[in-house]
Amino acid sequence: MHTKDGGMDKFILVDSGFSILVDESSMSLPVGSPLRHHTRMLPFMARELVSDMAASQSSWRRSAHRPVQHCIRHDFESLFWVSLWCAIAVVSPGMEDPAQKIKGLKFLATWEMPSLRSTADRKHAIITDGGDALKKVPLSPSFKHLREWFRAFRSCFFEALVAQFRWKERKDTAPPFESFETGHGNVTRDEIFEAFTRYDESESVV
Repeated sequence: MHTKDGGMDKFILVDSGFSILVDESSMSLPVGSPLRHHTRMLPFMARELVSDMAASQSSWRRSAHRPVQHCIRHDFESLFWVSLWCAIAVVSPGMEDPAQKIKGLKFLATWEMPSLRSTADRKHAIITDGGDALKKVPLSPSFKHLREWFRAFRSCFFEALVAQFRWKERKDTAPPFESFETGHGNVTRDEIFEAFTRYDESESVV
């Protein structure tokens, strides 16, 4: 919000409940997982953040739980889930299919129920199974031709996950800040655009 005080411009941060704390190196500080869900946007949250919320609420894991730091790669992944949600729920005029709509809504409900763990597991499957789970996603008739586009998009997050596991296996030092934020360089604007260039609509599996 912008205002003036004594002729001087002042900028005020509002909705600070949605902000994050950072240290001197701009690394986000853990603030506790429950804060993340008060926007009611669970279907659009990154897989790692949903999994973190599930772990924080598990009684036998709570003592050893280390909150996940929110990174730019999580925001890019949210764009993936928003896009996929729209491709399931939105239908162009003249292409309505009541049976398909019910099937799509039932599928989307699994991104919120019955538990955080089940939601995280379903998202994990879509990200990690080589794109095969996307073949079963009930895209609406308006967006079936974009199935391969989604497979290309999700490949960035899969490569980031693989790189993350490899780094953990080294057990030496923490990754550089930039590498940590972007999934070791796999989740950036340029990498996502590059993935899209490999997408060939003519090969899309509907």
